Amino acid sequence: KFEERQILRSNHLVTHTQNHANEVSRLLNLNPTRFKLIPHGISTKLRTEFKKSNVLHSNSVRILFVGRLEHRKGFDVLVRAIPTILESFPDIVIDICGSGKMLEKAKACLLPSYSSKIVFHGYQTRDALDLLYSSCDIFVAPSRYESFGIIYLEAMQFSKPVIACNSGGTPEVVLDGITGILVEPGNVDLLKKAVLKLANNKDLRKKMGRAGRNRLEKIFSMKALIGATKSYYLESLTKTI
Repeated sequence: KFEERQILRSNHLVTHTQNHANEVSRLLNLNPTRFKLIPHGISTKLRTEFKKSNVLHSNSVRILFVGRLEHRKGFDVLVRAIPTILESFPDIVIDICGSGKMLEKAKACLLPSYSSKIVFHGYQTRDALDLLYSSCDIFVAPSRYESFGIIYLEAMQFSKPVIACNSGGTPEVVLDGITGILVEPGNVDLLKKAVLKLANNKDLRKKMGRAGRNRLEKIFSMKALIGATKSYYLESLTKTI
């Protein structure tokens, strides 16, 4: 309620995706054009030089999931897809970073049969996460809803193709068929097909990864975020005066 009151009393409104602007506008009966869209941004510079490390299987394809292990993040969908993915493509290793209510259930379902293929890393430091991003071949985060999704930018920073869901603000960050593959939220079969499509096509992975990196540099860099924010604040100040 406090957030709603603050929005309603504000003269200038900023958000990160058109989808989020539309959602808030519907909730509070606002004109979505009142919102200035300024996407989130991250640094395009890699703080450390990372070398690809594939310690379990040197010829394997590494899949990385980062996020809370919960329903909204689509972790249950990934857990259900993993057995069929590994049956179709045995040379896959899956790194799972995060904690949450589904952790123990996921371990009970997967580890007895796939202990050599799945690594549960739990919470990781920034440097450890960067190493995992650098080491993966495909980044997968099938969230049922994200208003934006910083994790997608983190994967794009390391030139990794992204598999995500066609919901919320995600399509404004991940371009389907260009920087990654978007699937229907909650659809296990489509998630499996997207993973296998990229696992079987190294050239496509590299092409999408490069496109994601280029998109990050042009639209989602920290420089772009700072420039757009500064310009809008100065413009708003001038109108107020």
